[in-house]
Amino acid sequence: MMDERGIALRYLKAQKKRSILLAFGVTLAIALICAVFSMLNAMQMYTVIEASENGIWHIVVKKTSSEQAGQLAKRIDVAASGRSLEAGTAIINEDLSMGLTGCDADGANQLNLHIKNGKLPQSDNEIALEEWAARKINSKLAVGDTITVTLMDKTSKTYRISGILKDHNKNKSSNYIAGTITLNEAKRIMKTDKSDTLLQVKSGVDIEDFVNSLVKDQKISKDSILQHTTLLAAEGRSKNDSAKQIYIIGGFLALLVVFAAIIMIYNVFNISVAQRVRQFGMLRALGATPKQIRTLVKSEAVFVSLFGVLPGILCGIIATNVLLLFLRTIMPEYFSFYSGSIYISWISLVIGAVVGILATFISSLLPARKAGKISPIEAMTSVVRSGNIKKKTAWGILTKILPIEAAVSQRRLMFRKRSFIVTALSLSFGILLILSFSPLTELFKMGTSHNYDLGDMYIITADGSGIPDGLIDSIGKIDGVDRIYPKRMASVDATFEYKLLGDDYKDSIKDGSPFSLKADSNGFVKPPSKSTLIGISDSDLNNLKSKLVFGRIDPNQLNNENGVILILNMSTSACNSDLRPGQFIKVGPRKLKICGIVKPDALMYAANDKVFLGMYTTEKVFNSINSNKPSLVTLNLKRDADSDIVFSKLKELTKGNKNLKVYNQAEGQDVSKRIVLVVDVFVYGFITIIALIGILNIINTMSTSIITRTREIGLLRASGMTMGQVTAMVACESALYGILALIIGLAAGIPLHRQFFILLIKRNCGIPWGMPWYLVIISSIITVTAVMISIISPLSHIKKIEITQAVTVD
Repeated sequence: MMDERGIALRYLKAQKKRSILLAFGVTLAIALICAVFSMLNAMQMYTVIEASENGIWHIVVKKTSSEQAGQLAKRIDVAASGRSLEAGTAIINEDLSMGLTGCDADGANQLNLHIKNGKLPQSDNEIALEEWAARKINSKLAVGDTITVTLMDKTSKTYRISGILKDHNKNKSSNYIAGTITLNEAKRIMKTDKSDTLLQVKSGVDIEDFVNSLVKDQKISKDSILQHTTLLAAEGRSKNDSAKQIYIIGGFLALLVVFAAIIMIYNVFNISVAQRVRQFGMLRALGATPKQIRTLVKSEAVFVSLFGVLPGILCGIIATNVLLLFLRTIMPEYFSFYSGSIYISWISLVIGAVVGILATFISSLLPARKAGKISPIEAMTSVVRSGNIKKKTAWGILTKILPIEAAVSQRRLMFRKRSFIVTALSLSFGILLILSFSPLTELFKMGTSHNYDLGDMYIITADGSGIPDGLIDSIGKIDGVDRIYPKRMASVDATFEYKLLGDDYKDSIKDGSPFSLKADSNGFVKPPSKSTLIGISDSDLNNLKSKLVFGRIDPNQLNNENGVILILNMSTSACNSDLRPGQFIKVGPRKLKICGIVKPDALMYAANDKVFLGMYTTEKVFNSINSNKPSLVTLNLKRDADSDIVFSKLKELTKGNKNLKVYNQAEGQDVSKRIVLVVDVFVYGFITIIALIGILNIINTMSTSIITRTREIGLLRASGMTMGQVTAMVACESALYGILALIIGLAAGIPLHRQFFILLIKRNCGIPWGMPWYLVIISSIITVTAVMISIISPLSHIKKIEITQAVTVD
């Protein structure tokens, strides 16, 4: 005789469409978990590689003797070590300088320096350069050639190029030329016999315990110990508060993804079980015990989960590899761990498979218990004993107010409140995840190192004397230059009323911030330093609209109202995010109206990294305050322009003015843009996967719900409902699911978005939280569209079934 497991397997084979829908729900959940965890794993590997550009060391002990370095290297908790020493800045020519670093062979490894051609310096008159740096100094510079530089003690030194190093993208994007020399040469330049010891700590060793051990056991001053915080954070070994916050939020979001998967599976399974009351009643009537019914339902869950595991894992692998293949084509140097063959994150797949199977089994417990309690008589007669006379009367009145289709759909949902709420809860997780993940992905975008604000090239005056108008016109006429942006800068005394400081400022100084402000006798803030006013063109102002946080950017308004665009300060300056458009900033004797507020940018920090307030305004308003000529001109090149030729022409134009410095960062801009693109792929990849899973979840849930109600819909058609009315009823029901899902998703998602935004972005970047309307709109559109699409296929299927056939479906 066939046992419960055999019956479960036979049922699943007989009801292929239902079984496929159930398995598809499990597949979606497993694919979601595998894809998200694989992307997190890939992102973690990417951040480790990016952080490793500054070296693979974890701890550096400053100013150690050779004997101390040897003792540190022999520690059992040290995996590898090396020695290095910074040797100051060397002047190559009037435009280029170079940072010198000496190291031994092990130190070069810890600094992540790898030879592409030639060899590392062996003698004190040798130097190694990165490939891009050698090309920047002289396009024909090669191994064996020599360069002459002026050292920090003003002496001249000629080095022979011993080797060309692989490029470090961070150096390239920041235009920082690094020269590698021998450790002995660095000691000679710095006139010391000590060096820095770079330590790579073994995995599993607590970093704080390691540092404390250095202080206690080897009597090293804590001030002499530095940590590679970015690498430690990327490896998950940092105890930094900011890193902890990211770990906690990342862990919470991962749990949210897992919980969403469980709810998805439970909902689909619960719908299937709820629609099979008659079948379970027949089994009870034939002698099946409640325990056997529960075992039957649980067995179905196990089989369904097994059917869904392999497709889910395959979908996760495919999605991850397509993403990595794309990323490798953009930035092969950061995705060296992906060789082009199939990449598998085993831990992600194991988590996905285990969670999928357990989630399916756990999701079946409540429906199984419910099925075991079904009364044979009640099930066989399909009587639902719920509600009361008053409620039924109320719903009867409702049919006179609403169209019959809407009234029937609402009546059905209210009689099945738990199923209605659970289904809507399942649909809401897509919205919740989009809102919750948004601040984390925004942080990754904002943390990307780039220098867009300074263009492909820029010219700046060394003494602030100004760039002649005639020269600016000539620069704009150079072949290959697309646009030029002259910028006038002035250092001004700026302040505002102390009472304008609010909660943002108070929150920023809770922990004894050094950027606390004081009021003067007139009730204005005492400026801790000078402020910077920048006058720019109308087109330059319009380019700032993508960074707008509050207010508006309108050159005409700025001219008419003596307006400025305030730049938000980073967390390294006094908090100014309490200020709002319509308030006034006092610059000398004049009042300037805040018309808009924008995010921080590289230009302000290039101009003055200790600025109190940074403000943009029009050239007209600037000229009414200060007569300075442009002291900075940024250039954007045409797409097909040769940056070396343009740079040579710029040098030719400016060679008569020693106060002008010309910088070519076109190559660095390319790296920056590719880094931004990589981060964008991660950011929008997460959002796309989450949105896609949310859409597919809605479609699968609604399809399952309608397919399992074939008999019910058949009875409605038999009682006189037209197919058009049935379609309207199902559409109304689906819309109610969507509305409740939106309410739940937004009610839970917006507070989470706000909290994560404050923790991750506001405290680090000074940007205040605002209602994420674009996410609300996107979530609403996705939900409504998905709900409407979800009913098309099942209704089309039901239309093809004859009424007599639909009524007999079990």
